[in-house]
Amino acid sequence: MPSAAVNMGEPSHEEFLSKDLMAKLKICNKNEETSFLSSMKSDLNYDLIESHNCPYGSAAQTIASLLTPKMSACEAAKRCDELEAELKAEKQMVAKLKDQLKHSEKMLSELRSAHSKCPSALKFEDLPEELMVTIFSYLPTDTLLFTVSKVCQQWKRLSEDTVLWSQVSILRDFNRLIRTLHHAPCLRTVCIPSEFLTVHDDEEDEYVQILTKTKCRIRSLTVPDFQPIMLRMLRNQLGSLRHVQINSWWDNMRLAYRGEVWQTLATLDLQSLTLHEFDGGNSYFHTAFRPAAGQFAGVRHLDLYCKVVPGGLLADLIAACRGSLVTVALPPKSKGEVVALLAECGKLREANVPFLEEVCALERNEQLELLELNAEWLSKAKVQSVIPEVIRFLHMRSTVERLRTLFFQGMPVSCRELLRAVYKVRGLRYVRIHNFGEPEAAHMVPKVLDELRHLERFCIAALPSPAVLDEVPAAACPGLRELTLIGACHDDEHGCRVPAVMRLIRDRPGLHVFLDLGLGVKDHLEGKYPQCLRYHRHVCPDESLWHRFYPVMTSHKPDRCAWCRFNVEDYATVVNMEGRLDVEAVPPLEDDL
Repeated sequence: MPSAAVNMGEPSHEEFLSKDLMAKLKICNKNEETSFLSSMKSDLNYDLIESHNCPYGSAAQTIASLLTPKMSACEAAKRCDELEAELKAEKQMVAKLKDQLKHSEKMLSELRSAHSKCPSALKFEDLPEELMVTIFSYLPTDTLLFTVSKVCQQWKRLSEDTVLWSQVSILRDFNRLIRTLHHAPCLRTVCIPSEFLTVHDDEEDEYVQILTKTKCRIRSLTVPDFQPIMLRMLRNQLGSLRHVQINSWWDNMRLAYRGEVWQTLATLDLQSLTLHEFDGGNSYFHTAFRPAAGQFAGVRHLDLYCKVVPGGLLADLIAACRGSLVTVALPPKSKGEVVALLAECGKLREANVPFLEEVCALERNEQLELLELNAEWLSKAKVQSVIPEVIRFLHMRSTVERLRTLFFQGMPVSCRELLRAVYKVRGLRYVRIHNFGEPEAAHMVPKVLDELRHLERFCIAALPSPAVLDEVPAAACPGLRELTLIGACHDDEHGCRVPAVMRLIRDRPGLHVFLDLGLGVKDHLEGKYPQCLRYHRHVCPDESLWHRFYPVMTSHKPDRCAWCRFNVEDYATVVNMEGRLDVEAVPPLEDDL
């Protein structure tokens, strides 16, 4: 290692390069040759030309090459600029390396400090508070409220962290729910079973006092069935509630509260509102209430459902939140003028609307990415008359460019005509078709998959035959992750679909094929449909489970797949067919031996 004296006598790399760049340019006029005067400092203790052994020797030689009368002034100036840029880049690299070194030294110091403490000397309070909160998240709510919070001031503060109270599920024990509402500092989401509200609907009830006067701040409230007590709960949460969902079976006794429901909801600063009613005789929307200026102005998500034709309130509600609305689901019997009003919602991205010609107005929604068209409550004649307008909308240039998700619900006729229209919406990522009235439309599945190159998910309420599944081109939809088929093998004469599915996923390791109606085979105990018995047993050996076994067949390990973890329905079962995709190797039934 060189001594300090030697180091002090040698110039640094930066110092050397800065001295190299001290070549001054003297320009007389256009007719005179340009000359260079080297103004190197006299104390420079090495020769410029002979410094090629230093790290910046190449740069020094380049500068030396400038010292020639044959180079023009413009070329010399340009070369100086290049060298200055190189110097700047080198300095930035040095600074970056110094920062990395400093960060590495800091990490090393922290690791040494942690390593110096043996496990026996490490105490719980030495852990970072974020880790302590994570550990507390595994404890029951009662333990947090009545044990952890009593240990010390730090634990009390951590036990009230909003992370621990973002979601609490208390479905069966009403006493626990009451205790939680009484003591918890905040709750993000609360779902109260309707039977609790039915039993405790007396203003003198002590439980009602807690429900309607709790200091716990709630952001999201779901009530599976409307009860009058709910109105007092809503009023107690003014300024806190942002999301409300109310389901209801309206009866004559509750009709008197319809206007009061809207008056109460209008006082909240809501971001999302879900109202579902399932009784054919009444509706939330048949009321004299109309939103005042500013009410519901912040609603971004609106989900509405009723079995009857909604009243005039619906149009006023859409108008009130048109400046903020991002997603909307309209009742299936909504009128066309209400659908047309959505064209004024400039931020609208997702829309679930009836299958009506007014859907063409949505061409003006420049951010629309998801569209669901519902024809369940329409006559065949009405659907048939609307088909041309819907196809025209799907083929509009703006629709083709921006639409990514398209759902059809309850189409009784012209299914194949609609599927042909879907071909041209090239940017689609997700297509879902439920309750089609023409099962033969399933023959078009290979064509759909071949045309929509960017498709990731495809669901059709039909079961293509094995021959149709085998027609799916090998290069079709390279990014396809989910193929959902709804139907049972015994519903037609085409036989078992499992072998065709095995062939399909054999060359597509990222594909998930979901058989939504499960493996159940009609009269399988009597030995009918032997092919289904053979191949269904290959998927699930236990025949007693077939009636409630809904397989998602794939050829990879589920624990390594994010899709398997987050996108598979709760009632489904992922079946890894890896290593079992040879159709011919499936053992025959014992009766066939």
